[in-house]
Amino acid sequence: MRDTQYQVVVISDDAADVRELNTSRVNILLTILLIVFTLLMGLYFTADFLTDVFYGKRLATLRNQNKQLVTRINDINNRISSLTEQMIVVNQKDQAIRTYANLPLIDADIRKVGVGGVLNPKISSLDYLLPASDITIAEVEFDLDAIERALNLELTSLDEVYNSFKAKKDMLQHVPTIRPLLRGYITSGFGERRDPFTGNMRDHLGIDIVTKKGEPIFATADGVVSDARMDSPSFGITIKIDHGYGYQTRYAHLSKLLVRKHQKIMRGQKIGEVGSTGRSQSPHLHYEVIKNGVRKDPAQKYFYLSEQDLSRL
Repeated sequence: MRDTQYQVVVISDDAADVRELNTSRVNILLTILLIVFTLLMGLYFTADFLTDVFYGKRLATLRNQNKQLVTRINDINNRISSLTEQMIVVNQKDQAIRTYANLPLIDADIRKVGVGGVLNPKISSLDYLLPASDITIAEVEFDLDAIERALNLELTSLDEVYNSFKAKKDMLQHVPTIRPLLRGYITSGFGERRDPFTGNMRDHLGIDIVTKKGEPIFATADGVVSDARMDSPSFGITIKIDHGYGYQTRYAHLSKLLVRKHQKIMRGQKIGEVGSTGRSQSPHLHYEVIKNGVRKDPAQKYFYLSEQDLSRL
């Protein structure tokens, strides 16, 4: 197909200058395309320049923030190292306390794992934000997980120790370990003695503490009154307390009864007054300690402490 030719005539205002331009349709189209292309390239490079300026500033800001992030992660890692060292000390103290509480020690392998989910290092989805370094977010997360599991293990261990001591404290409250009288002296000890009424030798299954009539008598441990009677042929007015854990105590020859059967009693609570009822020659307290059905010598140090001695246990 033949290309169409065009003639363009340019005349000055005074018609003194006349110029002619011969061209084809193809040349006109190419000229238009060149102009459009030049405009587009101009826009592209202008936009690229402006983008470089804007993102250059943004990139500088991000790099600075990234640098601060790396510094912060290093600080956190140092603190984690310090916490890990402190956890070692806590573990050692926990083992010592468990020994004191008579609890089994925690196996070293269990301490390494701690309490929680599966401990497994992985690549963090945030690691790409950091430059190549010796510390990764995955490692920091791994160390934090390890500390968290170690803390959970310590909390579990402390619960065991606390419950153990709580149970022992409850048991000690129910063990007869204080003197039933504030004043007085033992005139007849535990074991074989001559009966003051018959003159024959016989076992004396408690101790006799002489003091004045009306002296207050105190429960030597927490418990429940299992017997409180006014007319025992041998003991006269007498009280028997069941302390649990296999322990019982008896208080005999009283002049006054201040508790009733099935009443709950606290250590140090006044339960009666010294007298000389029953088979007795003078005011005194006959005191017995029974452990699993067997009489024990109440004068043994463990069963005959003062309140001051007990507070130091």
